[in-house]
Amino acid sequence: EEYAPLVQAAFGRLIFQLRRRDSLTRSALAARADVDEDEIVAIERNAAYSPRPRTIHRLAHVFQIDHTAAMKLAGATVAHDATLRDAALRF
Repeated sequence: EEYAPLVQAAFGRLIFQLRRRDSLTRSALAARADVDEDEIVAIERNAAYSPRPRTIHRLAHVFQIDHTAAMKLAGATVAHDATLRDAALRF
């Protein structure tokens, strides 16, 4: 889909903002989510990066956000509802 890179960029931006909101370093977030710090860096800095589903799930758990929405926003599943895509693009 033509909007996929933009939606994935929104996921990275969301993770960055949630991390900053909670005053977490990348290292602290990686430890709390039990994921590799390099993956946190890739999610935040590389819009083309596709995080592993486990990583998306763990981050959603840490930040208490809906797992299904996080998977869609990260591009790990297909969003058949244009509402999520449009919201991500506005974000």
